Amino acid sequence: MAELLTEVPGRALAIYAHPDDPDVACGGTLAAWAAAGCEVHSLICTDGGKGTADPACQPAELVERRRAEAAGAAAVLGLAGQEQLGLADGEVVDDPAFREALVARIRHLRPDVVLCPDPTAVFFGQEYFNHRDHRVVGMAALDAVAPAAAMPHYFPAAGPPHQVATVLLTGTLEPDVWVDISRVVDAKAEAVGCHRSQFPDGPWRSTLANSHSVSGSSDTGAVSMKARTSSNSASGVLAVGRGFFLRDGCGGTLIASASERKSFVPTFTSWSSTTGRLAAAELADEALTSFFVLSTALDVPEDACF
Repeated sequence: MAELLTEVPGRALAIYAHPDDPDVACGGTLAAWAAAGCEVHSLICTDGGKGTADPACQPAELVERRRAEAAGAAAVLGLAGQEQLGLADGEVVDDPAFREALVARIRHLRPDVVLCPDPTAVFFGQEYFNHRDHRVVGMAALDAVAPAAAMPHYFPAAGPPHQVATVLLTGTLEPDVWVDISRVVDAKAEAVGCHRSQFPDGPWRSTLANSHSVSGSSDTGAVSMKARTSSNSASGVLAVGRGFFLRDGCGGTLIASASERKSFVPTFTSWSSTTGRLAAAELADEALTSFFVLSTALDVPEDACF
């Protein structure tokens, strides 16, 4: 059963590949947090210039159109800022230059929470396999958050180190947490509808309203993920949790809460505990003193069924 995340971060950064990705993946969460006082930013990595099946469409014109669509969606959601790196659509490379650019934005904005695609989610049933840009951006974002952004000798010219507290992975395959977006679902639908180059059929409100059913399935495709936690402290633990995501939303809670101190610990990690070596994915009570959390979530209306 996915748990409800109610805590609102002070500042959040959504890192995604294409102009419409943050709105589709976690637009409800971003809108809810912004309405609650969170300073929400988005970083769009590519220009979206190949996002069309029309051979007559000029890429340069599409880039400008999608830039304007993304800006309109950001305004609808109440974002405090949006930046577009302008990398070529479909050609993102996970190299040091790209990771440094991500680290620079993380260190500059100093978010409490980073949202990004789950890079391990590839096959969504027999209907879809994940876009390469999503996977590359997701992995680069994780590497940028930990350890790079937090450690001074990684990209020293990118600004003073910053430790992100939580990462929420979207487009994942197994759920563990969710965010109630019932108050802002119309804002999410309007934001997605701003991307007319991608969704020419108009408002997404009816799609969102009808996409939630038993077991959290979605008519746009349910996907899942692995959530990971890491720590720079000797007492920290690298943990693996499980989560679930609906194609039209995202959100999250911590894998290990302050009250329960529970986490999934795989055998391949080095960790400090009095309980000894654990089997992979075995749930154990851990006396963790400090840790860095990566989590997953759902972004769904309150009355959705699970």
